[in-house]
Amino acid sequence: MIEHLKHSAIEAVLSRLLLLINHIVRAEPQAVHRLRPHAGKRIGVHLLEWPLPLPSSVTLEITPAGLFDVVSVDATVIDLRVSIQADRPVRLLADSLSGVTPRIDLAGDASLASDVSWLADNLRWDVEDDLARLVGAGAAAQVASVASGVAGGLRSALAALARSGLVPQSSERRARAESPPR
Repeated sequence: MIEHLKHSAIEAVLSRLLLLINHIVRAEPQAVHRLRPHAGKRIGVHLLEWPLPLPSSVTLEITPAGLFDVVSVDATVIDLRVSIQADRPVRLLADSLSGVTPRIDLAGDASLASDVSWLADNLRWDVEDDLARLVGAGAAAQVASVASGVAGGLRSALAALARSGLVPQSSERRARAESPPR
């Protein structure tokens, strides 16, 4: 019973995340245009050092419409492997929402890797635009301004905590922090 609930919850999270990703892709015609030639190709997304009880890997397939569909959580045949450092999921989410591109490693089909890299560098969720459709442009601008301030404050607080040693840094960030300046 618990395994069934866990499986259902994972499927629900993945389907909502897929809807969001496709919404962001669909909003940018250039993204759809770049993905269409890769229809049928599979991308294995791997979250490295993922601490949450959700799958750390998922395989996506590019549809003829230039969007994504989940193939399975553990498919083995992929055209491109995308690895994302995810040892701090809250930080990863906050950075992603504020426009900071996470470090992504790509291995596999060079043409697909080029287009996925373009997506990572250029696609952003325009939350303010989506919110404006619901509450109007003025209210959306105010909410976006407050959210931006909160996100900046969170980033500053996390950075201060990391410097103080209260929050562990990833090994890569710790190595950069300990290396002498050039």
